[in-house]
Parts: sequence; C-alpha cells; structure tokens
Amino acid sequence: MAIWLLTWQVTNRHRINDIHEHVTMYYFAKAKTDNVRETVQQEKSGGWKWFTKEEIENAEEITENIRFYAVKALEQLSVNKR
Repeated sequence: MAIWLLTWQVTNRHRINDIHEHVTMYYFAKAKTDNVRETVQQEKSGGWKWFTKEEIENAEEITENIRFYAVKALEQLSVNKR
C-alpha cells in the first residue's frame, strides 16, 4: 500500500500589525478528473472553472497573487508527474 504525505509548497507569512500576522500554507495537488462535486450548497465563488496556464496568465478576473500561485502549481505539478 502506498502512502502519500503531502507537504506545503509555498508559505505566505506577513504581519498585519505588531500583534497579528497571517500565515498561509499552499498545497498543490492533481485531480484524477475535471468533475467537481460541490458539497456546500451556498458556494460563495459562484462556480468552478478549469484554466490552462495561458488562460491564467491572461485572465483579468484572477488577482495577481492567485495568478502567481496557480502558475507555480502548474509548473511544479508538470515536473512531478505521478
């Protein structure tokens, strides 16, 4: 039996003020299918969409920080084919 241990790929840590900071750990993963089963009835994003790398790089609706992490994930996962 194979056991996969996922580790985060990117950490974003920044201070909000002297006593408050944000730490975010980003995990990259591959899906076996492009089908999405929504389990939360009131999805806030309004839906799902799959993007190619080129679409991510050119999409005006994607903020710069999300674009950065999405491209990094695609680059990382295309190197580590599993």
